[in-house]
This record gives sequence, structure tokens and C-alpha cells, in this order.
Amino acid sequence: MHPVQSPSALKGEDCSDCHMDMALFGHEFIGPTTPGFLEGIAKLSVAFRQDKDNTMALISIRHIAGHALPGGTTGRSVWLVTNEMDSNGHITNTTSTRFGWINHETAKWRENTLPAGRNTVVEVPLSNMNRTRLLRIKLIYRFLPGILDAIDSEQVILDELEFSLSLLNRSSFGLKFIQ
Repeated sequence: MHPVQSPSALKGEDCSDCHMDMALFGHEFIGPTTPGFLEGIAKLSVAFRQDKDNTMALISIRHIAGHALPGGTTGRSVWLVTNEMDSNGHITNTTSTRFGWINHETAKWRENTLPAGRNTVVEVPLSNMNRTRLLRIKLIYRFLPGILDAIDSEQVILDELEFSLSLLNRSSFGLKFIQ
């Protein structure tokens, strides 16, 4: 979304309304590297859909930034990480989705950010419902480019959910989002 069409711009706000707090920071431009700036910026919720062969976690991401997330630069990213865990607490499957600018070999830079002003729903197939007992979901803001396994000591957990699948009635999965 072009900044002029962002929810903040449509309300008549500009970048300085969120990124410059004169009382606290004077004329300094603040952003995600400022401690606490990203607190409460995003919220996760989850619903489940089941058919005869598959169970899907439908993970909804909603953020309140006035522009796409991550904003500002191509090096930053937001990762949605879903861990399926067995009854012993061991991870049996991990799924991750990266949001941010992608340097694709044929298309050059391509936008894959979380749009402002609306939910993004990611469908994650659950690998083995007979073995999976717990679903742990994290939304992570990363400053360093590259793979998720690379250490980024500045990364911020935007939100996280933990959901016991044993609480679900497997015969009556619905589409209600659970927070």
C-alpha cells in the first residue's frame, strides 16, 4: 500500500504523529529500534478448519501500524512461526512464514509485507493431529536480513499464542477465531 493510501494518511496523520514524540524524544525519529515501540503493535488469533483428511490452523494477524509491517527497509522482516508439540513438549513440526520485502531472482524486489488496516490470514496445515497436543504460535519482528535461524539479538516477539488441541472437540471444528 502506498503511504498516501495508508490508514494513517487517510485520517490526516503523517509519519511524525507516531514516530516523533516531541515530549520524550525531541526531534529524534523513533521506530522499531526504540525499546517498547513495537509493544502491542500486533495481535494473533487462530481458528481451525477440518475436513476428512486435513486439519488447518487459520492464523489471523492484525496490526495497528499506520503502514505495512515491516515498514521502512528491505532488511527487516516479520516471521510467523508455528510449532506443533507432542504430549512430552517436543516439537514435532515447525512451519514459518516470512513477511517483508523479498529479493526474488526473476522479479527483483517484491513486496510481501503485512498490509495496514486489515487482517492477514495464513493457513497452516497441521501435520499429525493424532500426535499434536499443543500449538505454539509466535509473531517475531526481526531487524537482520536472512534466515530465521540466524541470531538477531534485537528481535522482538510481537505476539504469541499457545493452544492445547486436546481442548478441541475434533468432530466439531469451527471457524471461530480464538485469541
